[in-house]
Amino acid sequence: MGNTYNESAESIHASQVFLTATDGFFSVSSLGENANFSVASQNINLNGQGAFINLLSGENGNGINLSAGADEGCIQLNTPGSGFGTFLAMTPTGMVLSNGMATAPGSIQLGNGQIVLSLGNPLTGSMLTMTPDSITLKVGTATLTLTAEGLSTSVGDTLVEVGPSGVCESSGPISRELGPAGHTLEAGEASLEVGMSGLAVSGPTGSLAFDATGQLSSAMATESADGMLNLQGPMVNVGS
Repeated sequence: MGNTYNESAESIHASQVFLTATDGFFSVSSLGENANFSVASQNINLNGQGAFINLLSGENGNGINLSAGADEGCIQLNTPGSGFGTFLAMTPTGMVLSNGMATAPGSIQLGNGQIVLSLGNPLTGSMLTMTPDSITLKVGTATLTLTAEGLSTSVGDTLVEVGPSGVCESSGPISRELGPAGHTLEAGEASLEVGMSGLAVSGPTGSLAFDATGQLSSAMATESADGMLNLQGPMVNVGS
């Protein structure tokens, strides 16, 4: 049977006090309606198996150290409220800080080589993601990514990319490219190319319509058709 000790005095004074629980269990309780438990010292250490808390006071400043060792170590701070709350979690691989409503909090995440800031609903809210070589802004389905090579932005199926070689735009089957060599517009099987050497148009069908007068001129022109070629108008003049 373990030893018991009862002390009716309100205080115990000693130069040194050692308390040891040989069976591995030690409990201190402060009971009562106005219960209070206080520990005061120049330095306070609470050590566990791989985790500890240090409260330090010194001439160069005061400090609080929290540590949770091992690969799966974790430190969590949580202040839940009525509808809102703040949460902080730290692990060896990163940390998460969040505040706000549980369904759409604002959060800061550091880990896996990136920093992520987000606010609002995950589907419609805003997000900023930073990596060593890129920055991405996102609001709903609209995104903007910046890198050392240029930028790209997208909204739904519409994409715009800007880089040293030029500008590329696309929306579904329609695309446009603008660069030092020229300008290219494509829509399905039809394409229009404007370059330093001239103009090229291709497609399954084509038409030119003018309300008043139209003129095509060239030093040399060729009109051809695999089947039938029709020239129609009130007055048609073909000559050389």
